[in-house]
Amino acid sequence: MNKQNSKSWDPIWEEIFSSRDWGKYPPEELVRFIARNYFHLPDRKEIKILDAGCGTGACLWFLAREGLTAIGVDGSFSGLLKARSRLMKESLTEFLSRSDLRNLPFKNASFDAVIDISSAHQNRVADIKTIFSEFRRVLKPDGIIFSIMPDIASWGYNTGTKVEDSTFHNVLEGPYKNLGNTHFTSESDLDDFFEGFTVISKEIISRTFENRSKEIRNWVISARVISNKS
Repeated sequence: MNKQNSKSWDPIWEEIFSSRDWGKYPPEELVRFIARNYFHLPDRKEIKILDAGCGTGACLWFLAREGLTAIGVDGSFSGLLKARSRLMKESLTEFLSRSDLRNLPFKNASFDAVIDISSAHQNRVADIKTIFSEFRRVLKPDGIIFSIMPDIASWGYNTGTKVEDSTFHNVLEGPYKNLGNTHFTSESDLDDFFEGFTVISKEIISRTFENRSKEIRNWVISARVISNKS
């Protein structure tokens, strides 16, 4: 496990991953994305996928079981230890790095795909833009990003301490409660975050809670790097 400098990463996630159990399975939307793009390939091992903000390894576990080369990066040492333990129990190969998403420890054009499952949005807008710039840098020409992030109409919006427009610290309720900074994403934000990409698919998925009195709405985006090749 490569231990990179992660000083600018929010330490609240170390507390979260060290003290709580987290999700064990990837979201259905990711499963569909991977199946649609990679299940038909004869040698999946040739496909390198970066799980950005891998946490305790739910998505890494799925990717490795499906025969893809998966690399996980996170700022939480506890999260990475749990991810390593889970993969080792099933004799799955693990490549993990402790680092900040704003300064990924990988060479340019290293990955066929990057997945961002509700990770980049746990930052301020300026940092999210930097993170997506890093995603573009490490993706191969025509590489694909798959991202899930909460819409501004999602449960928890406008609670907690306002940091900037649509970004709140320690949201007071819902799935983003007490997770440090959370940015709720508008459609205009997507244009900024995905600069340098061609959007393939832009959807919203929603789910209600508490007898339909609360709703979680998430953007589900897949986009391809705009190639610089002439």
